[in-house]
Amino acid sequence: MMAKKDDNGGSSKPKAAERSLKGRGQKTGVRLEDALWDELRAVADERNVSVSDLVNRIEIKGKRGNLSAAIRRFISNYRRKRR
Repeated sequence: MMAKKDDNGGSSKPKAAERSLKGRGQKTGVRLEDALWDELRAVADERNVSVSDLVNRIEIKGKRGNLSAAIRRFISNYRRKRR
């Protein structure tokens, strides 16, 4: 994402919020921007699953690695398919 200019003329990144999700029997923290959390919730609602269940499916599909990045790829691909 592109950095936005703040009120002082400097550059600031969109704020990312970390939330805890329970997956595979343990808690994990995931840091995403609020807009991505909103989209993730919307997709989970559309599929009638919890956000945790959706993230577990994303994680399994993406194997191991950076979960935040896997969620971003999922949302990006989901948007592309919806056009």
